[in-house]
Amino acid sequence: MAGKETSKAADCAPPIEAAAMPPNLAMAPLFATGGAYPEKEGDPTAPPLATTAMVRTLAADYAEFGAPLCQGQIVPVSANLELFSVILNHYGGDGQSDFALPDLRGRAAVGGPIGQSGPLGLGMTWLIAANANPDAPAGFYPALGALALFAGSYAPPGWLVCDGSQLPIESNLPLYGLLGQTFGGAGGSFALPSLVGRAPVGAGAGPGLAPVALGQAVAGSLPGLGLNYLIDTQGRIEQNSGPGAFPEYYELRGEIYVFAGTGPFPPGWALCDGTLLRISDNPPLFQLIGNTYGGDGTTTFALPDLRGRMVTGMSL
Repeated sequence: MAGKETSKAADCAPPIEAAAMPPNLAMAPLFATGGAYPEKEGDPTAPPLATTAMVRTLAADYAEFGAPLCQGQIVPVSANLELFSVILNHYGGDGQSDFALPDLRGRAAVGGPIGQSGPLGLGMTWLIAANANPDAPAGFYPALGALALFAGSYAPPGWLVCDGSQLPIESNLPLYGLLGQTFGGAGGSFALPSLVGRAPVGAGAGPGLAPVALGQAVAGSLPGLGLNYLIDTQGRIEQNSGPGAFPEYYELRGEIYVFAGTGPFPPGWALCDGTLLRISDNPPLFQLIGNTYGGDGTTTFALPDLRGRMVTGMSL
């Protein structure tokens, strides 16, 4: 990963309008209040890691590692010094004795500026994994080309901000092999996805919705960008308690993540396209999501269908 050149067009964020929410599915965004510290500077060739202040989205409301939902909770600075150093009081609080976690209830996450909020969206930082992690087994998150939602305003080592920047192909061959010029570029360069002022929209043709192509800019009350939503169908199910810290790389059954590549998808991950599954083929996943997204709940259940839809946070 090298030679990043910021796109001037990407700096102009479309406004968040007060209007009807685009098609969406509400899911459970869990906030990492602990974990590996996201350094602001470091080796640009380092593997991307899951860190403090990242959001992990699950297809059902169940706890993992004690991480809280993104509901704007006010927390004390004194007990969360590292986290405060990353997000400050961009999401609320007085910035002296307390600060707030992001509030995604009924909102989609759009790319920066962080903390800018409206009735439809909340400004955060969308990142893309720019390097492969040689230590992580196949199918573990984060994989090359996977996106992460981050509450800070910068990219930790191994990640790049999804701002439409142009990269030279020659020095970024693995990432180019996944993205190609789907998101722009010409000649010897290719572009990263631009989620500045936009939220991810599932690529594909959802029932009753207009088809969305990978890389397509989607107009509307909340602008979007066509990307692939995947669900982990084979990962582990972890404890529902802990310090709020996720491992640096891991696989969580039922986790949803955004993937910018055209494929192949990481092992154990499937498109969120509403596919109907037999309960007997994956009892642990059914135990987590039931037939929330379809199926009869007796012999079959369905994966979430995010084609043409955004993800919003559950309101509990």
